[in-house]
Amino acid sequence: MVSEGGEQPVQAEEKPSWVDRFQNVPVDEIYELLKELKAYEIDPDYNKKRKTQEFDDLIKGFVDFITGAGAINKSRVRELTSRFFTFGDINASVLNLLARRVERLTTPEQDFNVFNFLASIPLPSAKFYTLYERNEDLVPTAPSTLKQHYERVWLKFLSHQEADAMSTKLLKKMLPYFTQTVIDELPNAPLFADFLFGVFNRGDVYAVWSLGGIFKLMVNHNFEYPDFYQAVYKMTTPQICYATYREEFFELLNIFLSSSHIPMYIAAAFAKKLARVLLVAKLSAQEPVLCLIRNILIRHPNIRPLLDRKEPQKLESDPYDENELNMQKCGATESSLWELKTLLSHWNPDVSKRAKFVDRELQPVESYVRWRSDDEYFVALMERKFGKEKSAASEDEPQHKKRKVVAEEDEVVPTNFLEPEKEFFSNSLAFTYSDYWA
Repeated sequence: MVSEGGEQPVQAEEKPSWVDRFQNVPVDEIYELLKELKAYEIDPDYNKKRKTQEFDDLIKGFVDFITGAGAINKSRVRELTSRFFTFGDINASVLNLLARRVERLTTPEQDFNVFNFLASIPLPSAKFYTLYERNEDLVPTAPSTLKQHYERVWLKFLSHQEADAMSTKLLKKMLPYFTQTVIDELPNAPLFADFLFGVFNRGDVYAVWSLGGIFKLMVNHNFEYPDFYQAVYKMTTPQICYATYREEFFELLNIFLSSSHIPMYIAAAFAKKLARVLLVAKLSAQEPVLCLIRNILIRHPNIRPLLDRKEPQKLESDPYDENELNMQKCGATESSLWELKTLLSHWNPDVSKRAKFVDRELQPVESYVRWRSDDEYFVALMERKFGKEKSAASEDEPQHKKRKVVAEEDEVVPTNFLEPEKEFFSNSLAFTYSDYWA
């Protein structure tokens, strides 16, 4: 329409939505907008404070941004969360609404967006501040409340689809973070047991990571899983030494066997199984597994007869049956760790040196060996061959003073030798001249 003066009417400029702001506006500008926003107002009907529509629009806008259809730049999510989610009132309000929205996620992009958000926000045990005036009636920010919101979002997120239906790409990123970090923050962590068992049934590295979470449930929440060690024993095979996740598996196994209250037959079965695995394990796994066996023997003195029996017996064959999955029936307690003796003759000097504890009295100090690649072993071996004195294993061994040795060339003959006695040459060059001269 045209006004009386013939001029076009001036239309009010439309404000950008909160979704657009979270997508495109610099974080500092968003922060200034948040400071100007009025979070609470007086309800004229009840004369009580209530949240303003502006505040609700802000929270809804952020949840819409996170649960949108398109993929969100990970660094953008991290930038926003690091600036705004140290405020407990923002954190609690967003998590409360997000818990009701995650069940509607339908695409892998949405799943990744939500996970990247959850992995970027501070853990509920962190210290929080409030952006607006504190009001526990409208926006509770107590630590227990923040933990409840955090747990509820994760529970809804992990249960909105079956574990075997989750994308492998998401699981590989999410599962280590969940089992190593998130599960320690959850007040009712056993609620996630179904998810962990569902992931365990997928096998491979997923089973390894899920076992780490299940073990925490057992230790920290008295969760009962009688077949836990049986499941781990079944996974301890020579193939695990060649898997890409071998380091994670053996580090977890070291934790699983750290308790001195494990029954003797379990400790013996694992020590024997690991010793048998070493016979065919790849080079890079030899030293760490040897170190693990040594630690098991230190923690469980009652299985040391596997190394040295007071009354040795001659047997026609090894009573241990590596194909028997029942640890009580596999015969490990009646066997010995003869496999470790064979490693004393291993072609790699670092491995043979590491196995020398078999012939020594065990020291009550556990040790740890850094995982190295086959290439590192090869380089160390070549350096040693070309005259470098430091061995690859020396970085893990205590340094002792050694007597000074003077390196000499092969052609140099030492001069401080004793002259042989006359008897040394006696009759050795005796011959008759007439046999050779006419």
